[in-house]
Amino acid sequence: MMKNFGRQTILLLAGDWITLGLFVFIGQMEHGLVAANPLPRLLSASAEIVLPWTVVALLWGALTLSRGMTLRTFMWRALTAWLVGAPLALLVRAWLNGQATIIVIFMAITIGLGGLFLLVWRMIFFWLRQRFATGSE
Repeated sequence: MMKNFGRQTILLLAGDWITLGLFVFIGQMEHGLVAANPLPRLLSASAEIVLPWTVVALLWGALTLSRGMTLRTFMWRALTAWLVGAPLALLVRAWLNGQATIIVIFMAITIGLGGLFLLVWRMIFFWLRQRFATGSE
């Protein structure tokens, strides 16, 4: 499945986690949720999105950037993995928090804005990798 789980994959995944954590942090700030226990709340809310995303990204091949891969292919894999991973993350989050429903606007913002955060980060990663590639993968 993943024959090249090296430094590049770890950097990409770490960037994904930081980016999604930033998305969660901004959401918590918008809702005034950073005052009481900000770090534990941020970490648990981030984990609810990051862990399902990581599983789907691994299975989808969205953590692979091989030599010669185009930006289009790289971004398409990320987008399609996000369109599966984000709803899965929201279902996991609802289940863990004992919620019977997921608010539609919350789902739309998570999929849309969270996906935008992730795709912008990945474009930057792709560009940096292309610019500074040394030939070793």
